[in-house]
Amino acid sequence: KPVKAPEKTPNDDYLELQKQMSFFSEKLGITSKMLNELASRGVVIGNEDVFKDSVFPQLKNINKHIRSLNKQLKSETNQTLINEWIRKGLASFSDVLRRNFDKPQQHAKEILSNLVDYLNIPMGAIYLPSAHENDTFDLVGSIAYGKTKNYVRSVISGEGIIGTAAKEKKTLNITDIPEDYFKVSSGFGEAKPKNIVAIPIKLENKVYGIIELASLHKFKKFELEFIDELSMNLGASFAITDIFLKTKEKLEQTEKDYLLVNKEIENYKLEAENLKTENYYFENRNIESEIIYSSIKTIALVAELDLDGNIQDLNNAFIELLKKPKENLIRTNYWDYTTQTGEDNRIDLEKFWNNVRSGVIGNMEQNFLVSEKSIWLSETYIPIKNKMGKVEKIKVIAFNQTYFKLLEIQFGKLKESLDTKEKFLKLNKSELKSTNEKIIEQVKEIKENKDAQIETIRNLKEEHLKIMTKYTNEQQQKEGALYEQIAKLRGELENLRK
Repeated sequence: KPVKAPEKTPNDDYLELQKQMSFFSEKLGITSKMLNELASRGVVIGNEDVFKDSVFPQLKNINKHIRSLNKQLKSETNQTLINEWIRKGLASFSDVLRRNFDKPQQHAKEILSNLVDYLNIPMGAIYLPSAHENDTFDLVGSIAYGKTKNYVRSVISGEGIIGTAAKEKKTLNITDIPEDYFKVSSGFGEAKPKNIVAIPIKLENKVYGIIELASLHKFKKFELEFIDELSMNLGASFAITDIFLKTKEKLEQTEKDYLLVNKEIENYKLEAENLKTENYYFENRNIESEIIYSSIKTIALVAELDLDGNIQDLNNAFIELLKKPKENLIRTNYWDYTTQTGEDNRIDLEKFWNNVRSGVIGNMEQNFLVSEKSIWLSETYIPIKNKMGKVEKIKVIAFNQTYFKLLEIQFGKLKESLDTKEKFLKLNKSELKSTNEKIIEQVKEIKENKDAQIETIRNLKEEHLKIMTKYTNEQQQKEGALYEQIAKLRGELENLRK
């Protein structure tokens, strides 16, 4: 409160004290007002010179500190809001990333739609690796002014903003937009954006796609931070999708292989049953074959040769045929006893023997010279295989065809004689036929001459007839003219009489 002046006139000390008390009271009022502002607003508004009139000079430092605290608080509050916005956005995408992860294109479109809505931007596009070409990304979805756009477009790695982001595997923030950008490198509409961001969807060093975002305003720093953090989550999501699809494909292939293996196992079982049946059949056939082979040995010539043609064994019938002791025949070469006669019967023995050694049954007819007599044998060469399927020896089963061969030779001679006689008869018949043909030609010639004479007479007759006809016609014409003249004269005579 103001100090009242005393009734009596004060001295100089009192006046000075009064003056100081008034000044202090005024300062205290200013300080009280400043404290009220600090209490209500948290800061003193106005020029810092006001602190010169304060009772407490420390208020200036307090005010600076409060201003600093307010600025820090405001910054922290903004950062808290930004962090909350980023956290909320990432949380909202957690549900999106869990949906349709087994369908990459639909998954990508849903991510793009939610991202464009959350950032409140008009344009966006998403590219995924091409299934047909390496280092190529196909546009699978785009949004412009809130409408889904389906542009069919591919981008090669290193081409334009999208290709550059894919190749360099880092986010590109473009604010200087080329005039013809959308015509060349973007899937957006006609409006030109102020800011374009190309974000690679990657995990570690592998790119799973590219997101292209465009805004009519520049992206804020916290929006870019949100996009970067989201891209890491998207990379993990698409990596899981990639692993899932590959695993699914492998499982499907494994299932197909399993079914195929099961089918093969069933086939093997069926083949095993068939082999078992065939084995039983062959066992019985082997018994039958042994019986048949024993019977053949009693009536046929049987020899066993190694792969070089050396004799390993002979049956008694073959030994009797060759008229030599068995010990003299064993280990000698089979082909030394054979001979080929006649060019027509000659065959390539080397080629024949190679075929037999390779497992092909061969048949041939050969001449054996025994005691200067020709013996003809009809032979069958049967390759005998071991358990490994390799030919180890040759069985020769032969039948003596000498009697039939002699009959064949005699028949050939008789046929040759008959052929000679037949040729003679044919020759005589040919001469007789030639004579008859000459007679017929002469008769034909006479007939032709006669026909020619008759034709000449007929022609002469026709010519004479033509002449006579012509002459008759001329005479008739002359007679007609004469009659006309006579009639004319008669008319004139009659006129003269009148």
